[in-house]
Amino acid sequence: MKHTDLRSLSFDDLLQLQKDVEVSIQNKRASDLVGFVERFLSEGAELGYSAQEVVAKIVEKSDEKIHIPRKSPKGKKVYHHPEDPKITWNGLGRRPSWVVSNNVKPTEK
Repeated sequence: MKHTDLRSLSFDDLLQLQKDVEVSIQNKRASDLVGFVERFLSEGAELGYSAQEVVAKIVEKSDEKIHIPRKSPKGKKVYHHPEDPKITWNGLGRRPSWVVSNNVKPTEK
């Protein structure tokens, strides 16, 4: 690998070098991923699985791991404005003045 004294490069040269490095990194990652997929599918084939079976299982497993839990459970408490029920507050964040002044109680949604 050729070593370059970065201190001797101009600002424009450094920016170009940065872009070149980013492109090289993206290309290398893509190439490594292709190699991994080929090895993975090859090993699956050795065990008697088709590419479609392997990919289907990967998608199934990835869906399980991507699941994002809900922040609040169903039936969360909602506060309704006493004069206008369309105005609500879910209990998160700063309390609206109408909740404090009217001592509003939550209702189950």
